[in-house]
Amino acid sequence: MDLVLLVAASLYWFLPAPTPIRSIAILPLRGGSGDIEYLTDGLTDSLIDSVSRLPNVKVISRTSVFHYKGQEVDPHRVGQELDVGAVLTGQVAFHGDSVSVSVELVKASDNTHLWDKQYTRKLSAVAAMQSEISQEIGDHLRLHLSGAQRRRLGTPPTEDSEAYRLFLQGMYYILELTPEALETGRQYCEEVQAHRGYSICLRAMGRADEAVAADKEASELDPRSVEGATSLGWTFYYAHRYPEAIGEFQTSLAMNPNLPGPQQGIAFSYLQRGMEKETIEAFQKFITTSGNAELASEMGQAYARSGFRMAMRKFWQTALDIDLESARRGETSPFIIAGLYSLLGNKEQALSWLEKAYTDHSSKMLDLKVDPDFDNLREDPRFVELVQRVGLP
Repeated sequence: MDLVLLVAASLYWFLPAPTPIRSIAILPLRGGSGDIEYLTDGLTDSLIDSVSRLPNVKVISRTSVFHYKGQEVDPHRVGQELDVGAVLTGQVAFHGDSVSVSVELVKASDNTHLWDKQYTRKLSAVAAMQSEISQEIGDHLRLHLSGAQRRRLGTPPTEDSEAYRLFLQGMYYILELTPEALETGRQYCEEVQAHRGYSICLRAMGRADEAVAADKEASELDPRSVEGATSLGWTFYYAHRYPEAIGEFQTSLAMNPNLPGPQQGIAFSYLQRGMEKETIEAFQKFITTSGNAELASEMGQAYARSGFRMAMRKFWQTALDIDLESARRGETSPFIIAGLYSLLGNKEQALSWLEKAYTDHSSKMLDLKVDPDFDNLREDPRFVELVQRVGLP
């Protein structure tokens, strides 16, 4: 018996630990139609968003995975097409005032079953259920999460179930990218005060002061939220209130200094203020945190050798090359590519990629009217017409 225990202990300590899975496609949940389609689509979007915040894991964008909506799919084939290590599929069923969500996680390389579970909750607890699913996905990807990361994943986006339902309905319509749908979405987000969703709508329509007020109210309800401060920072940024944007991004970094999102926000805010030295330093920090210390060093060298404009041009071109390859794998929105072409002064390519983003119903198109990246396109009739097509006043 002692020998058996010794062998078991040896196997435990010396067998290699399971390798973490570093990429995943979360496919649209099935089962929603008609009046409840907003819930299945919204839950899918929420899962994509929350799992995207996990460290060192690639999550395929909404644009790419929604091409599979309504299809019977083979996870192995999807894994090959999207170049991911795991695929999550799921089914939603409704029973009176309750909802059941069944999910299955599959290793894409060989269709190995990794995990499955069924959750049944009251409709009023959907937000909490979404957070619970996200947390278990992280666990079963075999990621080594810190206690803070697990808590953040397990924290519902809001305690107000009605506000969450209205937010999901609002975003469902907003992402149709038509004038009528945008107005319907705005009305949903404006009801039981779904502040952050309402702020997104107001920001998209250029109502900057109202957007800031709505986002501030959301942040006041959750003052220790890193995501809340970052969201408010971008709202200030799109309102062209750059000093206040920097302040909010710095608040986010005070809570977690290694977040690339707020670092990126600070860099872009310095850029818009014309603060050249600070812009270079902030971009170097953002690039290093994102995992490309070599590019950060090259950017500094280009600045010292050739000046600010050439250093930024080198960065935009390198970022474009990386993102074009990423876009081919469905990991980067065409809207991002369009912005980089615009910053490089290539208007034709920028407009072409904006058309792709519109066709793909990219959620980032909501910032088309206010994103400073496209300031050099504002007077182009094709850009004006596209803004009108999206439904932005």
